[in-house]
Amino acid sequence: YDARLEQAGWYKAGFDDRSWAPAAPSRRGAKGLLPANVPPMRCTARTIPVKVEKLADGVFRFDFGQNAAGVCTLDVQNAEPGRRIVLNFGETPACNGSGAENTDVYICRGGPRETWYPRFTYRGFRYAKVTTYPGTADATSLVRRVIHTDVRPVGNFQCADDLVNRIWLNSVWSWRSNMYGVFTDCPQRMERAPWNGDAQISSHGCAYSFDISEFLDHFTARYGGRGYAWYAWNDIISTGVWNLRQFYDDAHAAERHYSALKELVDGRIKAAVDGLAKGASFGDWGHPRGLGSEKMKQVIRQGYWLTSAQHLAEAARITGRKEDQAKYEALAETIRKTAQERLLDRATGVMGDGDQTSQVIGLKFGLVPA
Repeated sequence: YDARLEQAGWYKAGFDDRSWAPAAPSRRGAKGLLPANVPPMRCTARTIPVKVEKLADGVFRFDFGQNAAGVCTLDVQNAEPGRRIVLNFGETPACNGSGAENTDVYICRGGPRETWYPRFTYRGFRYAKVTTYPGTADATSLVRRVIHTDVRPVGNFQCADDLVNRIWLNSVWSWRSNMYGVFTDCPQRMERAPWNGDAQISSHGCAYSFDISEFLDHFTARYGGRGYAWYAWNDIISTGVWNLRQFYDDAHAAERHYSALKELVDGRIKAAVDGLAKGASFGDWGHPRGLGSEKMKQVIRQGYWLTSAQHLAEAARITGRKEDQAKYEALAETIRKTAQERLLDRATGVMGDGDQTSQVIGLKFGLVPA
């Protein structure tokens, strides 16, 4: 950002912008656009560093004490015009951004004092390093602006165990750092992407701490109904509708998203082979042996297919589609029965290959009796 190019008063009414180029119509048109019926992104907190270290002349590292997502306000005094100040961010003292582009550059306009923060990006970080800073930096030289979609806090948690309290608080900060108009998977790496798999598994927990009724409905509409073969990832349409119903008594969500949910389940019916769900499964990312066996992945696919069929049957009941309700209730029972016949060792009660993941999925998704 070259502050020397700023035009005084450009953001005020009455500014003479006749020399500016006019906005150009989009070549894509309005097709596919959805209203952003979600709370705006706002700065909800400002935090000062808990520690400032001088690494070399003009080089300082700021430790904000914990990870969060946002940007920093830079405060510079008595800098000469054209001085190039570089800011790098990261979760570790190396400030390397975990492989992501993590650099802000501010070119000073010169003067007694100037402050600046970027408006079209964000970082996930605990540490920030400033290079070529004029003079000596202190805790007021760099202030973090915590930014996220400003969903309303609705829940709190506290118990006698400080560790449990901290785990809960960590989860709250993780949700804040990953609500940027959409649910994201992380705020600091190169991805920073709205992966549906992350959203469908975390939105349930998030709803205990924040009112995400509009946010989740918008995300479900935007990213749900885009295929059926990516188990867990495509299931945001299923879990989204279910969570909107369970947490917010939003019966209308079943109608709004019914066709997309039906497309998900019907696609899986066509793809199934001998009653077993077929398609992509990433397995268990915490498994000690890679992503787990193919049999374990089959348990995961079958579990998500069962749940999506159950959610569709419930959506059909809510919306008065009695024939669909009966059809998908029967489908759910068939999916469960096939799982017990093909994936369960009845003599030992073991699912899949006997790994913990298969046992948990079998119980959690109702493939076997609890």
